[in-house]
Amino acid sequence: MRVSLAKRFLALQLGLVIVISVVVALVMIQQTRSWVTLRAESVTRAATSVMAQDPFVRDGMKSEDPTARLQAYAHRIEDESDIDFVTLMTPEGTRLTHAIPEFVGHEYSGDRSRALADETYTVTETGQLGPSVRTIAPIFDTDGSIVGLVSSGVLLNQIAQENRQQLPGLALIVLALLVMSSLVSYVLARYLSRATNGQAPESLVRSQALNRAVLAEAREGLVLLDQLGRPVLANLRARHLLDMKPAADDAAQAQRRRSVTLRRRNEPLPTEILPTVIRELVDGQREFLDEWCTVGTRTLIVSCVKASRDSKLRVLIVQDHTELTRLSGELDTVRTMAAGLRAQTHEHANRMHTVVSLLELERYPQALEFAASNLTVTRDLGTTVTESVADPYLSALLLGKTAEAHERGVDLQVVVHGEIPASTADPSEVVSVVGNLVDNAIYAAASNQDREEPAVEVELAPSERPGYVQLTVADTGPGVDPEVADSLFDRGVSTKPTGGSMRGVGLHLAYQIAESWGTRLSFVNDAGAVFTVEIPVHDSARDAEEDDS
Repeated sequence: MRVSLAKRFLALQLGLVIVISVVVALVMIQQTRSWVTLRAESVTRAATSVMAQDPFVRDGMKSEDPTARLQAYAHRIEDESDIDFVTLMTPEGTRLTHAIPEFVGHEYSGDRSRALADETYTVTETGQLGPSVRTIAPIFDTDGSIVGLVSSGVLLNQIAQENRQQLPGLALIVLALLVMSSLVSYVLARYLSRATNGQAPESLVRSQALNRAVLAEAREGLVLLDQLGRPVLANLRARHLLDMKPAADDAAQAQRRRSVTLRRRNEPLPTEILPTVIRELVDGQREFLDEWCTVGTRTLIVSCVKASRDSKLRVLIVQDHTELTRLSGELDTVRTMAAGLRAQTHEHANRMHTVVSLLELERYPQALEFAASNLTVTRDLGTTVTESVADPYLSALLLGKTAEAHERGVDLQVVVHGEIPASTADPSEVVSVVGNLVDNAIYAAASNQDREEPAVEVELAPSERPGYVQLTVADTGPGVDPEVADSLFDRGVSTKPTGGSMRGVGLHLAYQIAESWGTRLSFVNDAGAVFTVEIPVHDSARDAEEDDS
């Protein structure tokens, strides 16, 4: 059976409190016993000294019947003080007085040597009445000779009785200490139980090891937020996805500290801040699921849930959707190219069937003319694109889009000005940007019922910026709706009707890729929509300089 950390702490604290209480009680009892013993010694020493110097006692010791004169005197001292017995004796040790008259005349049973040596001393001895604390002193005559001895004492059982009288007070003090300590221990145990959720130390160690492994290896970013929405803990994945940086004032303080001395190991890190779009989500909603947002060049899916049912802390879960979105765009582009190839194959098959049929009908001139015209159109388009565009991916995409547009009844024209070098960007990025723009243009031109001859023009021309070419895609569609013009490149914004798949991804992705190239995707309405973007390409002059160097 595993006992929780809180119960172990409570048991340990209670055991410690009990041990401390017992020790305190023993110490207090011992101190009380010592105090009572010291008081007894003080009382007997004072009483013995007074009686040894009393002239009445000195004269009585020299009288013919000392017992008759001194016995009443001794009893009066015993009755009027805390002294339990007073014994007057001759230098030889014969008792002249005693608390029990039957012992008068008997020899004193204690040690008298020190008193006979002119010393007043206090000892603990056992006499006729039992163990006692007693003080013995000599009685001097006027000439300085010893005429007798006096001994007064307090019985130890009387001391024990006084100790017992102190016990209720001591017990009350110890009980109060035990109750207060137990109450504090109980409160701390309750706090530990809430803080550890009633788990045993072994479970806490395993949970901590698991949490560290999850935080370090999780594919999602995890950020723990306090009740004010501030990050208090984040794994490396979250810092990478959210580009979390220290606040400006914290960064300045950290820099000053580093300039003076090395950072101590236990010094807290500067407070990290979340991106603005994430802060708006966290501040505006207590809990939410699968919110889409863009941070830098990344498309993220963000969720915020409570850390536990009764906790005020929240956990921000961040997933990177950029790669999935990019792959989805590339897949759509590949599908478009495949559809274009199928359309081109289907078109060529129809033309070949027509040529074969004309040959079977022995209409050779018409078959030759029809085949030559088809070859000329295909060769002209292929020559224009393949010879002027050095990038094989871009030229293949444009040829495929031309065939697809023709199948949908859209006239797609590719205009190339000069020689277009190969792109320095990733081929998948070029295909994603150009494919999305041409697809949207074909869709807009084909869906415009007001134009009898829908058309799309793709123009490639050298840019004024070295190392870039300008791509312009114009269509005869209805243009961009002014209501969505300001948010056209935001994720989820689309002018197409909602279908089975999520809309508003293509232009958003193309816009982000263009920004990563150091350029910008823009549009205007001019008898349709006209989109413009610059594509990075090899700079022949710069490449030549690098080769020479």
